[in-house]
Amino acid sequence: MASQCDNTISIGSLFSAFEKSKPEAVEKIAIKLDMEISRVVKNWRHFAKELNVGPDVIESLKWYGTFSPTTNVFDNLEFTKPDLTIGMLKEVFTNIGRNDLKQLLDRVFKLEDDGKKVITALNKVLLSDIALGLDRFGGPTANWEDFAMHEMIGVAKNRGDLQQFGSPLLENPTARIFQHLESKGRHLTLGELYDVLISDSVKRVRTAKRLIDPNVVESSWRSRLVKKVIVPESSLFRKISCDLNRRVPGTGDWKTMAWKLGIPYEDYIGYETREGKPSPTREVLDKVVTVRPMITISDIVQALEKIERRDVIEIFKEVLGMEDLTGAMRDLTVAMPD
Repeated sequence: MASQCDNTISIGSLFSAFEKSKPEAVEKIAIKLDMEISRVVKNWRHFAKELNVGPDVIESLKWYGTFSPTTNVFDNLEFTKPDLTIGMLKEVFTNIGRNDLKQLLDRVFKLEDDGKKVITALNKVLLSDIALGLDRFGGPTANWEDFAMHEMIGVAKNRGDLQQFGSPLLENPTARIFQHLESKGRHLTLGELYDVLISDSVKRVRTAKRLIDPNVVESSWRSRLVKKVIVPESSLFRKISCDLNRRVPGTGDWKTMAWKLGIPYEDYIGYETREGKPSPTREVLDKVVTVRPMITISDIVQALEKIERRDVIEIFKEVLGMEDLTGAMRDLTVAMPD
């Protein structure tokens, strides 16, 4: 770790200097904060609020977050491996060398709980902790890709199959469709969307069933507006996007849905490319540095502490070669003149 330390950058340095000298670290920070894992884990939105970024900026970026591939894999397991047990999950983590995650399960589940099914036993907090551990891109530590390709999980046979579960490097074309509908002031109802999804062209019945609210009569849920229900950060938005971004033989996908909704071909054909797609975190940081050019690394770390993103703070620890950032920030405060 010490070998990666840059002596020209310290906890009191301007963040703008950190951005220029450590672009790879900033990219790692953006990937982590862009990812909307669950409502339990705070993300770029909360980070922006801590840095006093205006609500208009946050609103303009709301469709550009990315999804946790680990969470998407677990969603898929609900259908492909409904009998997966806690004991089997522990075995997978051991096999891929993630004893930290195996120990996480051991702290929550007793030995007699090993027979419990994952789909009912894992709560949102625990799943979020697992996702934070597996949502890594690159490096020697086994990540969500190794997990997805393990024979006991089996949701991906090769690396080509992994793209369906999402990546910070890929666009979310389904999100672009909902963004288009909102920008055009389209008052699409859940009932209309349901009918499109079950049509002979799309044939996504399982996705359509996600729209049904079993607690209300059909006429009630069908009349609800899509823009009020399928919103960024919601699990429904993530699941529908994951479904439609994935190609399934014999069915339509997001392109078919866009066509059925009357979106012009010249508009939706470009939804699949990443060119021009902003990173919400990078946009927030650029905005903050422009408005507050004297903002320091310490200020950024304090904002991360307030939203409890210790995994992101670890990036600063690694780059700065400092284990005790809190102590360093305290010393910095004491040393500053009144």
